Amino acid sequence: MARSKGQGSITLRKDGLYMGRIMRNGISKTFYNKDKKIVERQLLEFSKMSQSDFDKKNLSVKFQKYLHDYIYTYKYGHIKDTSFDRLDTIYRVHILGSSIGVLPLCELSDVNVQIFINGKCNSNLSYSTVKKIYELVRSVLYYAYKKNDISIDIGGIIKMPSSEHFKPTKVIEIYSVEDMDKIISFISNPNNKKDRRFLRYADSFLIMYYTGLRAGELLCLKWDDVDFINRVIHINKSVSIVCDRERSGSDGMHYNNVVTSPKTVKSIRDIPISDNCYAAFLRLLDSYDYFVCKCDYVVCSCKKDFIRLRSFEKKFKQICERVGVEYKGIHAIRHTFASRLIDNNVSPKVVSDLLGHSNVVFTLNRYVHIDNDSKKEAVNYLL
Repeated sequence: MARSKGQGSITLRKDGLYMGRIMRNGISKTFYNKDKKIVERQLLEFSKMSQSDFDKKNLSVKFQKYLHDYIYTYKYGHIKDTSFDRLDTIYRVHILGSSIGVLPLCELSDVNVQIFINGKCNSNLSYSTVKKIYELVRSVLYYAYKKNDISIDIGGIIKMPSSEHFKPTKVIEIYSVEDMDKIISFISNPNNKKDRRFLRYADSFLIMYYTGLRAGELLCLKWDDVDFINRVIHINKSVSIVCDRERSGSDGMHYNNVVTSPKTVKSIRDIPISDNCYAAFLRLLDSYDYFVCKCDYVVCSCKKDFIRLRSFEKKFKQICERVGVEYKGIHAIRHTFASRLIDNNVSPKVVSDLLGHSNVVFTLNRYVHIDNDSKKEAVNYLL
């Protein structure tokens, strides 16, 4: 269909989408939709906007307010609570009151946004954290462009700084063989009744060590998820710390421990139960007397519910202090599991599947370290 001059053009793409293009004052604008009438309306509305209307639109709206409204309108309730918490944290910590946050939306440019992103490289933040900030800023700017609230897709212009501009990633910490021997010996063979009370659910830490489970995955593990006959654990959920927005206010942020879907699709997996892990499960059954209290959770609180993550971490820290082992965090147990398997020449693909990583590349980058002797040995195969 022919269109009047200044109203743009519409073409049908191979993917079935109608693409409308219009040029105004040297600025090109493109709209996409499966419905041709919607594209026609968008082009018409855009062509009717005067330059002054275009420039004044959202003139008084600061970018931080615009971003806040964006995540609370289009993200809250549509993504996982843990994912939304991450976006909300980026807004509160990195955007609110920042150099671009206090600017009116119409005063943003690719230059001042890029300067803001580049400045994050020198703030001791990790590459992954800055990338999350970059992705949120980019997505909200693209949203503003699609709504005609800004004339240029600034988000499509700005670049993420390369990883070489950041400090080296912190080396993962693991517990040494000697450290784990001390912990295993203390948990498996308590010396007195006082130790037994102290170690009420301590065998759960050994289950983490023998399986590589995340703490959140273990804490919501139910006995129904443990197949003792076939000796396999079914992992299909996790405990996460999520902000309680109804309780949060002037007195600070409040958080709840909630059961959520796994971190990634690959996190839904089955893990075989070794002999040592099986023994740890049996000791848990004996110490809790689950058949009497009838608690559904493997790691059970006095209220017959799962234990809070912070409490779980605190208990392991107490055990480390008791046996004279430096506490390196509870996640270091999972790192130790992975490192031991890699050191014993277990296939990285197998380790990746056991850990529930999204892909084996992540496992390789994190746990496989190549030394010079290995490189020399490799090239000698061609001699």
